[in-house]
Amino acid sequence: MGRPRKKNYWKVFSTLVIIAAVLYVGYRAVPLFSKKKVETPVATDTQKTTPVQTVTTGNSDKTIKEDKDTYTIDITYPVLGGLEKTIASKANASIKGAMDTLVSDFKTNSVPEEGVIVSEKSTLDVSYNKTMIQTDTTLTVLFAVSDYFSGAAHPNNYTLPVTVSKTTGLRMMTKDFFKSDSNFLSVLSAKAVPLLKKKLGGDFSPDGATATSDNYDSVYLTDTNVVVLYDPCRVAACAAGVITIEIPKSQLQAILK
Repeated sequence: MGRPRKKNYWKVFSTLVIIAAVLYVGYRAVPLFSKKKVETPVATDTQKTTPVQTVTTGNSDKTIKEDKDTYTIDITYPVLGGLEKTIASKANASIKGAMDTLVSDFKTNSVPEEGVIVSEKSTLDVSYNKTMIQTDTTLTVLFAVSDYFSGAAHPNNYTLPVTVSKTTGLRMMTKDFFKSDSNFLSVLSAKAVPLLKKKLGGDFSPDGATATSDNYDSVYLTDTNVVVLYDPCRVAACAAGVITIEIPKSQLQAILK
């Protein structure tokens, strides 16, 4: 047998260099081994859209505080954010107006009768639920109100819903949710009474649910229901507190705006 031929290492090395060069050129021309970077297009002025506005509360609360010889007032209320500037200004003015009305009524009722010695101060305390109730067209802030008048047996605690329109910023009262010719008070009463009887049983006081504006002055909307709040002592014993019922909107569709 003959001796094996000596391998030509230089020839092998040269071949490998050529292959490496070809691969490098191909890699630079077609990035097979890297992902193509996707550039995010920048929107032009005509393509930009206005983001959906979410109304918020609690970003910058305001207060009304007074400490006088015969009374004290401590109110916290929200400044709404997320609305168009003009609408927000009107909405915040509507909420401030509701608080001013509370203060005015309280001061009127807290004036002691002539000759009566005030043994303790009257008080008005108001706070609000940070979770606001919103529909497509309305937003409602629920205020917890506690007022006490000197000499009374106990304070009066109730919930005050303040609803404003998302399109105008103006405050909406119960009548504003319903068509003007709908006789809505009678319809509300007819729907509410069976729910109150079921909820309260023998403790139900029907006079507080009759079709009067006073009985239905605390009403607000959710996406699915019309919510009615009855102040303490109105449809049940005072100890029962605020009574809440919910009437499905589907049952009131004919009279809702």
